Amino acid sequence: MLLLLIKVVVTLVTVLALAWLAERVSTRVAGVLAGFPLGTGVALFFLGFEQGPAYAADAARGTLLGFIGAQALALAFAASASQHRLNTLALSLLAFLAVALPLSLLDLPLWAALPISVLSTIVAHRLMRHLADTAITLRRPPGWGVHILRGIISGLIVVGVTSAAYWGSTTLSGVLAAFPITFFPLLAIVFWQHGPAPAQTLVKHYPAGMGSLITHTVAVALLYPHLGIVVGTLCALALATVWSAGWLAWQRRQS
Repeated sequence: MLLLLIKVVVTLVTVLALAWLAERVSTRVAGVLAGFPLGTGVALFFLGFEQGPAYAADAARGTLLGFIGAQALALAFAASASQHRLNTLALSLLAFLAVALPLSLLDLPLWAALPISVLSTIVAHRLMRHLADTAITLRRPPGWGVHILRGIISGLIVVGVTSAAYWGSTTLSGVLAAFPITFFPLLAIVFWQHGPAPAQTLVKHYPAGMGSLITHTVAVALLYPHLGIVVGTLCALALATVWSAGWLAWQRRQS
């Protein structure tokens, strides 16, 4: 019960922070930081905590493939975003499942999964770079009901992903860990409250943030067996932070 509560609380704090950034700072920054390995990092950490560091390291190979499904989700949303919110969100989820679940049948080594994941990220970034950057016009701060809903949705996703380790393969656990645990609830919230344009800004910049996710996941695969989940996670997050900071700094110089 304590472990379940920790999962929900950690994910809740992450989603609230990203939503605050999107609503009060910048949808572009929130989109990039949504790719930071918080949701996936939490999932891999708890897989290691419950199943052992070797299991999580092995699952990380599947996570790299699962990122292709996450890109499919973003592309499906960008292509179908309209005022029919439920249809758009449902189609995005189906896109992830249609791509990710077949990939869970593969058992590729790290050296093969990594370039495929990187290539899919580059392709998604190029396909969505034409989308406009639209800021959020915040009429009033969201109420506590919205905050609670954010926490419930995100917490259930984390619990579902980590529970897959008990009934599926290692690769399936890894692929499901690639689901955008914090990004998708954030996307749904922004889409529902502020419309398609700001939400498309989030998905436009999501692939840019995937570099930190890929960096973190490769570090987990390489470091968990040798350093354990705590030190390995800290090192992986440090490397991901360097990527995110460098990417944001580069974008500022370009703008």
